[in-house]
Amino acid sequence: MKLDEMSWDEAIVKCKNKIILVPHGSTEEHGYHLPLKTDALVAEKICEIFYDSKGVVVAPVMNYTGLKATKQMPGTVGPNPAEYEPWLRAIISDFMKLKPKKVFFFLGHDGSTQRRILDKMKEEFEDKIKYLGASSIDKEAHEAGITESVGHAGEGETSLMLYLDSECVKMKKAIDEKWPENYNELGISKSGINGKPTMATVEKGKKLLEFYRQKLKKALQSL
Repeated sequence: MKLDEMSWDEAIVKCKNKIILVPHGSTEEHGYHLPLKTDALVAEKICEIFYDSKGVVVAPVMNYTGLKATKQMPGTVGPNPAEYEPWLRAIISDFMKLKPKKVFFFLGHDGSTQRRILDKMKEEFEDKIKYLGASSIDKEAHEAGITESVGHAGEGETSLMLYLDSECVKMKKAIDEKWPENYNELGISKSGINGKPTMATVEKGKKLLEFYRQKLKKALQSL
């Protein structure tokens, strides 16, 4: 079920005691070769497997999020961490009016800011909030041998975008770069990339998408 296709009175009935699944992305630099919509598109495509579910209601994708490391980059749009917390609290409070079983965020943009504030929201909303982040799944995919590396705008995200929306990927502009260890002080790489996008393939993207979806299914089934 899709939340934004319901009228408000339908939403009251259809969301009660159901899981509201929120694809949470960003509008953020992803190097020279990937579009700003990368995190949001990936999150939306992963969550769309629940469009026909009777136990899960999929909310509209969130295209903006709290950002720190990439905030300096032109094209990155969104609140800073201090602004993100009350903004997210307001959104969760509105979801709670529908009396869901849980509000579950799938984090296409999975940073320390999101995890820290969502962990805080868990306490405030009496454990009604759950989340699953892309970065932890990326590491598992790497350990499973699907990818050879991990990182922002790197092999994994580039492979996913090659599979999901290849017309938006400019592979000729892809370069391998690494952020300095103390990037919070020195800043990130010139391109914004922290990984090896040149290793990306469509086949890896197909495998990654299925890997992500299976992890999300398992996480929701456990609730």
